[in-house]
Amino acid sequence: MVTSCSAGPSASPSGLSERADEPATTTPLTESSVTELPVAAAQPSAGPPTDQPTQEAGPTPSAASPTPSVPAQIAAPNGRITPQVAATATGLAQQIAQAERGLLADGATPAELAVWGHQHQVAIRKLGYEPDWDIEFFEALPSEFQARTLLHVSARRSLIDLSSGYDAADFIPAWQIIDPEPADALLSYYQQAEAATGIEWEYLAAINLIETGMGRIRGLSSAGAQGPMQFLPTTWDEAGIGQGDINNPQDAINGAARYLVRRGGPGDMSGAIWGYNNSDDYVSAVQAYAALLRQDPAAYAAIYNWEIYFYTQAGDVWLPAGFRTDEVIDLTDFLAANPWSAPDPGLR
Repeated sequence: MVTSCSAGPSASPSGLSERADEPATTTPLTESSVTELPVAAAQPSAGPPTDQPTQEAGPTPSAASPTPSVPAQIAAPNGRITPQVAATATGLAQQIAQAERGLLADGATPAELAVWGHQHQVAIRKLGYEPDWDIEFFEALPSEFQARTLLHVSARRSLIDLSSGYDAADFIPAWQIIDPEPADALLSYYQQAEAATGIEWEYLAAINLIETGMGRIRGLSSAGAQGPMQFLPTTWDEAGIGQGDINNPQDAINGAARYLVRRGGPGDMSGAIWGYNNSDDYVSAVQAYAALLRQDPAAYAAIYNWEIYFYTQAGDVWLPAGFRTDEVIDLTDFLAANPWSAPDPGLR
């Protein structure tokens, strides 16, 4: 198995856990409706969710004051834009709190959850790169979000450690990025596999997230691991493992559960996960995401809505749904042709 997706990536639906008691917005949200305010900080807001952090509390500007703004962003062909990242520890804490409240808001639409999830993702990625911010960040983060954020950043830093032994890419891989199956459908597959094998659904969701962003990555090479759970064809063909289509999410998730049983689960999940990917950092990341989902099932709404980011020499490059290349592309050429994918300064 390979970690093809930088979850948190590299890398989540109705009916799960508690929801915030804040009033739902009646304003339809699109990423083009982002509030144009500085990205140095973010303030939680009861207003419509945005991909941009909003302004830190301070004096209210007069009507004659100019409106602070950020540089205009270019939308991807699918209409989405990448959120900008707060530039301070306090701002990042406020940005994550804002996203968490949006994800928990009662009545949030799928489109709103997608925007909040994307904002949450880039903020977590930034925090992963800034261990020196931890004290100031957690002092500023509301207490109700601290436990889950600790697990998020633990997983993110394990994935950073996992990739540290490799050179940052100077290319974009031969991938197609697709929309995942609906959140409720994926959840039903995880739970079906748990019922059949005893492997807790949270582990299966964590592996699916790390491997392919819950099925968003479709590798176009005939060599190597395949499908949403990244099976080597030889492993898939082992008796009792692969049943059905390696690229079918339901079949692949059930196959992954059977493989984890073969490698020692559910009794020894650390050993089983290590058998899936022979890395202690990989085990730590999966365990952290599984613990997050076990502790707070509502976190599924966040990680389900995370996008695909690919770690390169230029920074974390966003690959939106609809992207496809049948051949490896030079990084410089790709960014010139796809400016919406350029890394945020905070993710370089």
